[in-house]
Amino acid sequence: GGVLDSLNRAAPVAAPAAPLSHQPGEVYFKQGAVLPHGLFPGQEWSQQVICPAVFNDTSWGRRRLTSVERAKACDTPILAVDALEKRIPEAAATLLALSAGPPGKILLVGGDRLLTVGVRGGWLRAEDATEVEVRASEAEVDTPASSVLEAECEAGRPRPADRAREKFLRHADGLLLELEASGDEVVKRDERKADDAEVPVEMWDRFFLLDRKDLAREGGSPPAELPDNWRKHLAVLRGFFLLQYRRRLLRSFLIYQAQKMVDRCPKRGKKRKRKGSVSQPADVTGLLASGYESWLGRLAEPESRFTMPVLSGGFSDVVVCREVSSGGGRRSFRYEWSQRNSGKEKYVLWCAALRKAVEGRDIAAECLTRAAAATWWQWNGGSTLVFWKWPKGSQLYALLGQPHFQTKDLPNFRQRQRPPQDDLARSVMKSKVDKFRGRCYVVSGDVLSLIHMFAVDKGLHDKRMVFDATASGLNDALWSPHFGLPTVRCTFRSLTPGCWQCDMDVGEMFLCFWLHVVLRRYAGIDVSHVRTPRGEKRPGWEEGRNRAWEHWVRNCMGLRDSPSRSLMMMIRAKFIAYGDRRDTTNPFSWSHVVLNLPGTADYDPSKPSYGGS
Repeated sequence: GGVLDSLNRAAPVAAPAAPLSHQPGEVYFKQGAVLPHGLFPGQEWSQQVICPAVFNDTSWGRRRLTSVERAKACDTPILAVDALEKRIPEAAATLLALSAGPPGKILLVGGDRLLTVGVRGGWLRAEDATEVEVRASEAEVDTPASSVLEAECEAGRPRPADRAREKFLRHADGLLLELEASGDEVVKRDERKADDAEVPVEMWDRFFLLDRKDLAREGGSPPAELPDNWRKHLAVLRGFFLLQYRRRLLRSFLIYQAQKMVDRCPKRGKKRKRKGSVSQPADVTGLLASGYESWLGRLAEPESRFTMPVLSGGFSDVVVCREVSSGGGRRSFRYEWSQRNSGKEKYVLWCAALRKAVEGRDIAAECLTRAAAATWWQWNGGSTLVFWKWPKGSQLYALLGQPHFQTKDLPNFRQRQRPPQDDLARSVMKSKVDKFRGRCYVVSGDVLSLIHMFAVDKGLHDKRMVFDATASGLNDALWSPHFGLPTVRCTFRSLTPGCWQCDMDVGEMFLCFWLHVVLRRYAGIDVSHVRTPRGEKRPGWEEGRNRAWEHWVRNCMGLRDSPSRSLMMMIRAKFIAYGDRRDTTNPFSWSHVVLNLPGTADYDPSKPSYGGS
């Protein structure tokens, strides 16, 4: 991809038919010319190709590869091709020479491995290394140790620290080779990520080694060699930071909840109590707000960073601790509701007041539960948006989902799901749908309309579940805005040398975002064919879910506006991750936009059309 230039002149030909199938590693011909959706036949550069040509009526043409295209076909680095093409006159001969040898990536990888692993240089011959000793023996005075080290450095012999550093680098190289040999299959033969593939932890451990190698090269004391079980130590460290993340997530919600309670009950001046009046019981919300306000005021103190909220006196005695007798001389305690102070009744009032004052406590509990089930690498229990950390303008969408654009009344489609064709199809469908049901993306509840589901091929060895909201009429009742789907080629115009890009693959992209509450009852599915049969042991999440119909609560594949709604929320999340653009320490900061438009006096066609600085 990206080899053929459609701006080059070519003899007009008819547009080739779309390929019915594609086998990687094959060369495809039509009327003696190579088709663009396959490989090029070796270094037969006289062979003609059928390629896009924008100046022809058919938009297709037939010609030979240019010198630039030949260099690109051999994986010559893009920056090298651009430099030769634009800055060096008569660079065609150099480009043709680059295409006459091995592909550029092979030379690049081989040369990099040779310089970083195979050959490190710096050691002199034995007769040259003894030059310092000869000089010291000829001298009549004792040579200080520092002078000997300086002479050794001048003679090319490494210092002791350099020897230790070199020893560590060889040790790290050996560990890197072991990691490369232990890698499991992550990508299938059809160039898609295997669904059941394990997380390639060795790739991340490799970055840890590369960072230590960089520190060793920069100077200073060389790091010590890693023990044999160094990867287990990394796993323990990741587990510790995961616990810190869970604690901080809980703490952030408690701060959010406390702030909501304080804002709901603003401060009021004290009223003077009239003589003979009867004191009224304090309001539950007010008692909670006073306790939270006191806690928020102490958070600024360094010693209070790890404290949790302490309720006001009105709620501090809802439970009592009693000592119970136990055998063996052990002391044990048990917490009970305070009967004297009506502890259970106060707790019920407390929960009701919190639920009324703080919206989304159930969603927050779900978010914290999923964080508790997550590992360092995966959200094994599913994921939920941490809505209280989103900006105020987006918190409602992160909590309840964006509203849908509805063009007519929602349907009432109740035709049952067709059963799977055989046991194999049923097992595949059940394994896919159980993942959605087990993570509560599909829940039990009232259903007013159904959408059917079916499996389609995903690559060569997998299946993807698609939910047909068109047949039920749900898609006809929704409107979705059009949006662009840029590819890598679309970003070339905004890149300059020195820029970096990454391919961000978001797991469960649609399922990360909520379906709006209005539409959930109309996005039901028939799960009667994928439920655990009677007599078999049900998983814990399926207990109590006896209804044949359940409904979606997340954006599902097959709904008309799922792509646009998910993409809009993802773009908002991306800009949240960018941080404050006015912060000069932020790597994504910018102060103004520079336009580079055709027709302006300072227009430079070699630069992007716009940029920030």
